[in-house]
Amino acid sequence: MPHSAKLKTGMQRLAILFLALCSLFAQTPPDPAHLADVRQAFGSPQSGATLDCQFTPVRPALDFSFRFQAGYMMRTPLSQFSGKGHGWAVLLKVKPETGEPTYLLHTFDLPEISGANSISEVAGGFLVGEGNYQVQAIGRDDQNRHCRAQWEIEAKLDAAERKLNPAMPAGSVAEIASPLSGSPAAAPKIGCLTILLHAAPLSPRLSKLQASDVLMLAGSLSALLNRLPARSVRLVVFNLERQSVLLRKDNFTLAGIEEVTKAINEVQLGVVDYKTLQNAGGPIELLTGLIRAELQASEPSDEVVFLGPETRTAKPIPKNDLGNTHPGAPRFYYVQYWQPSQRVPRRFGEGIAAPPGMAPPRLPSYGTFPDPASTDSIAQAIGRLKGRTMAVSTPADFAAAIRRMTPAKP
Repeated sequence: MPHSAKLKTGMQRLAILFLALCSLFAQTPPDPAHLADVRQAFGSPQSGATLDCQFTPVRPALDFSFRFQAGYMMRTPLSQFSGKGHGWAVLLKVKPETGEPTYLLHTFDLPEISGANSISEVAGGFLVGEGNYQVQAIGRDDQNRHCRAQWEIEAKLDAAERKLNPAMPAGSVAEIASPLSGSPAAAPKIGCLTILLHAAPLSPRLSKLQASDVLMLAGSLSALLNRLPARSVRLVVFNLERQSVLLRKDNFTLAGIEEVTKAINEVQLGVVDYKTLQNAGGPIELLTGLIRAELQASEPSDEVVFLGPETRTAKPIPKNDLGNTHPGAPRFYYVQYWQPSQRVPRRFGEGIAAPPGMAPPRLPSYGTFPDPASTDSIAQAIGRLKGRTMAVSTPADFAAAIRRMTPAKP
């Protein structure tokens, strides 16, 4: 068979492979039956139409499960597409300096196109141990157009992290939803756990989530499920500015992390419906509604954990809007994210450093800050419920917060 015919046959097989893989909801290693074709995809030149897209690497950072989380942001002009129902797949080859490469697949659905100048931004991630890696990416859309990129990453502990023990071996690669080695998943410490994940940018100055925000939220959820195992988990992903619930799942497990990533990726804070903006009380209504639902549940959770960055709203909660607590009501917690650069905020809290030469004020109890009027609305609600608010910005902070949420042994 002539070389050109072999190449054409190979590309046809690759296109079929991508379609087959995209039919699976995946952030996962490809099926072993397709591994030969996957390897061939990275060893052969791409033919056919190109897709205008740009990959921006996200450098490895130690996540809240003490594993290095790396990834990318993929940007694509939506002017290349018309109509609805489009999507693409990104196939990754992550190779350590020594050892065999790992292949991972991410699939994405395109949002509805709102204008000729719109750009879709989605993030994908993976886990690595310490070391240097070469990453190659192939993107292919539903019209069999393609784009490629490659970059190098280095995962290493910084000066403040050198006393920590990473939870992955050097030179190893895994998907975001991988359980921790030795995870006590078979010995749950909590009966029913509700996690309310606030999908919002970590920086209050930004209106759109960055790739690192998406990876941080998905990774911290994964870490919490690993380190605070429960017999059953109810997950609610919401966004206060959009005044909407993005995802609600009962009996949630680590296998659903990709669905969470997809829901977070679809948050477009820069485009908010005008009617939503007119409803100034909408964020508080959503927040109090989520809390009342937990207090009034026919089978209440043992613990309810809010997870996310400080909210933009600090509006006071009306006195009677939360409902009444009762014997057997859940214990409420708020794990509030701060970026490392935010470790000197306008106020001090659990896990936040004070300016040099100034001691942080002594807090009378969790959920109560020196100036309650300046705290965000979730922290105010948690204080009303006599819960605990813990601000975290490092893996060590997060581990300490989880220890405080872990029930004492009977």
